[in-house]
Amino acid sequence: MSLRSSKKLKKIQHLENLITELINTEENYIKDLSNVVECYLQEFRTPNPRVCIPGDLRGCKAQLVFANIEDIYYWHKESFYGALKKHRQSPKDLAKVFLKSESQFHIYAKYSGNKAKSHYIVTEYANYFDAVRKHFNQKLDRVLATVNDFTAIQSINNFHGDISDQGKLVYHNFLTCKYKEKKTRYYVFLFTRIIIFTKKIDPKRKYSSATYNYKLEMPMNKVSVKELHNKRFSMIYAEPNVEELILICFGEDETIHNLWLQKIHEQIRMQRELIADLVNPSTESEREVV
Repeated sequence: MSLRSSKKLKKIQHLENLITELINTEENYIKDLSNVVECYLQEFRTPNPRVCIPGDLRGCKAQLVFANIEDIYYWHKESFYGALKKHRQSPKDLAKVFLKSESQFHIYAKYSGNKAKSHYIVTEYANYFDAVRKHFNQKLDRVLATVNDFTAIQSINNFHGDISDQGKLVYHNFLTCKYKEKKTRYYVFLFTRIIIFTKKIDPKRKYSSATYNYKLEMPMNKVSVKELHNKRFSMIYAEPNVEELILICFGEDETIHNLWLQKIHEQIRMQRELIADLVNPSTESEREVV
């Protein structure tokens, strides 16, 4: 096999792996949603629940906790997942699935709008929800984490671009950075195409959510990272006719610090591979995956 053929095959395999990972992620998410709907939600609906439900948790409070999560579950299970599997052999058609489904993703708006109240109620009745979790040997945290990610994204203020065009949210957490001789504790969102630095504003009322005020951004295809001494790393964004942006950053602790480095390096590598594919396209990599 020639070197050129080997590179073409590698590109095709890389694309196949990405599609497989996408579908596996969707399958796992549907499984998590199923656990919530068929365990937690059904407990509220059955006349003889296995775990005694606190009297004041029924009615409005239960509606706030679950909102329209059942609709979300059935849309993913009966519509979106099937479309992904149907077009997994065709990257172009797979991209169209996401475009056609854009309006459907607004189904999350109702659930995320109740997020602060839902979190408060789940915390208030933690003993009950923990008892249900133990009875069914299930976890509610994975689904809540996904919805919380969606809610956090929607709470970013003053970002001038389209947040939905920045790719998948890979990681978000606090990151302390020195910029122009000033040290700031940012709340940072790492997407596949961009990293956004914000100032987190904690909620002032019991049933409200945190918001995130935009401060800085760096496109991941223009960022370089260098590990420094004393558990610091630099992030540099430089291109012609644009002021150079240099940040010296560190995580909240060693684990978070290393995770930030890992996630950022992964996204930079992926962007470089994508650029290389665009600069040196091949007919095989552009064809539909067999």
